[in-house]
Amino acid sequence: MNRELLVSININERWLTVANFAREVGMQAAYHIGVLGYAAFGFGGDATTVMAVMLMLNLSGMVGSIIGGSIVDKIGPRKTVLWASIFVTIICLIAGLTHGNVTAFVIFAAFFGLATTILNTAYTSFAPYLERSKSGLRRVNSFLTIGAFIAVVVGPALGAIVTGRLPVYSVFILMAIVTVAAALIILRVKEKHAPKDDEADDEVSEDDLVFGETEYSHALEFEAEKEAREHGITLTDPVRVTSTSLTAGTAFTGRNASKRRVKKSGPFGEALEGWNIIRKSRNLRYYLMIAVGMVFGFGAFDALEPVYFYQILQVDISMLGWIYAVGGVGLIVGVILLAAFPLKWVNARLLIVLLVICGIGSIAYIATLNLWWVAAGQMVLGFAFGVFDPLLRTMVQADSPLKAVGRVLGTINMFTLGLLLIPLVLAPWLSNLFGVQQVLIVAGALPIVFGLLLYPSGKRVDKDAAADGSRRQIESVSALD
Repeated sequence: MNRELLVSININERWLTVANFAREVGMQAAYHIGVLGYAAFGFGGDATTVMAVMLMLNLSGMVGSIIGGSIVDKIGPRKTVLWASIFVTIICLIAGLTHGNVTAFVIFAAFFGLATTILNTAYTSFAPYLERSKSGLRRVNSFLTIGAFIAVVVGPALGAIVTGRLPVYSVFILMAIVTVAAALIILRVKEKHAPKDDEADDEVSEDDLVFGETEYSHALEFEAEKEAREHGITLTDPVRVTSTSLTAGTAFTGRNASKRRVKKSGPFGEALEGWNIIRKSRNLRYYLMIAVGMVFGFGAFDALEPVYFYQILQVDISMLGWIYAVGGVGLIVGVILLAAFPLKWVNARLLIVLLVICGIGSIAYIATLNLWWVAAGQMVLGFAFGVFDPLLRTMVQADSPLKAVGRVLGTINMFTLGLLLIPLVLAPWLSNLFGVQQVLIVAGALPIVFGLLLYPSGKRVDKDAAADGSRRQIESVSALD
C-alpha cells in the first residue's frame, strides 16, 4: 500500500476503519468458534444439529439483509450501526443461557444471524455516504476490506486463545465488548453525503438521459465538478480496485446509462426495488450470478465442515480458530497482491478464475487428514477470496444508485443466502449415505463447475466493456499499492 493512499485517507475514514476492524474481530471469534464450532463440538458432532443452526443463521440472514438494506436507505449507515450494535450486544450477552440446549441454541442462532447481518449491511454500505468520487469510494473500501481481513486472522486466533482457557461462551462476551467499543468509535464518524443530494437527479426521466458518447462524458464531468464545489472536495486520481465513472444515482444497463428513480415503499417493496435495479443492469446481473456461484457449493461446508474437524480430524475446538486464522492470512495476502495485478487481468473473467481457485483450495484442504495440508488448502482458499471479495463488492457498489446501495447489496446477499440453503439442507442426508469427507469434496468441486459455466458470460461482459470503455471504466488495481 503506497504512501499516497495512506496520506489521502482522512480522520473520518480512519475511525470507520478502526470501528469495522474491532467489530469484525469479535464477530470472527464468535462465529467460527462460538456458533460454528459449538454447533458440532457442543452437541456430539451431529450433522443435523449443525445444519439446523446454519439453516437458522442463513434464513435470519436473508431477513436481516432485507431489513438492514431498508434501514440503511432510510436513516443512513451511521444510525443503523448504532442501533444494530445494541441489538448485537444484547444477543451476545444472553448466549450463555443456551448452554447444552439444542432448541435454545438454534433460536439463539436465528437472532444472532439477524442482528449481525443488519450490522454488517450498515458497515458495508458506508463508503458512498463518505465519498462520491472513484478515488474516495475505492479508498474507503480498500481500508475496510484490509481491516476486515486482518480481523479474520486476529479474531479466530483470539477466540482460540480464549476458549483454550475459558468456556466457549466467553467468545460472545468478547464480541459484546468489541461491538460496543466499535459503536462508540462510530459516533466520531460523520456522513458527508445523503440520498437527498440526488433529488435533482431523480427529476430527470430515464428517456431524457440516453446520451451520445460525447454528451455522456461531458455530463459526468459536469456533475463531478458540481459535487466537488458543493461539498468542498478536490477530485483526485483513482486509488482502488475497480470502479465506474459514476455520479450518484447512476446504474448501468448494458451499453446505456440511465438515472433511476428509487421509490420509497415498505421493506419488501424496497427489496423488490433492489431486485429491479439488478434485473435491469447487465453488469449487476452478472455479479449476482458470480456471487451465487461462489457460495452455492459452500452450503455443504456450513453443515459439515465443523463435523469434519470433530469426526474426521478429531481435533480440539480451539483448532478451528487456528485453522481459520491461517485462512485469514491468505485473505490478507490476496487483497494486497491484487494491487500488483496488471490492468488487463482486471476484468469479469478474473472473477471466474478466482471462483475456480476457491474450489481447488477447498478440495485441497478437505481431502486430507494432515493438518499441514488442511492449513495449506485454507491458505489457498483465503488468497482467492481475498482477491474476489473486494473486487466484486466494489463493482456492485459502483454500479448501484446511492439511494439503493443498501438494497442492492442486501438483495444480492439475500439471493446468495437463499440458494445456500439447498446444499445446506441436503448435506446431512448425503453425508449419511456417502460420508462427510466425500460430500465435502464434491461440494468443493461445485464452484469450479459454476466457473466453467459462467465463463462465456464473463467473456461477453469483458468484450462489451472493451468496446464501450468510456461508459464503463474498470480502473487499475494499483489503487491498492
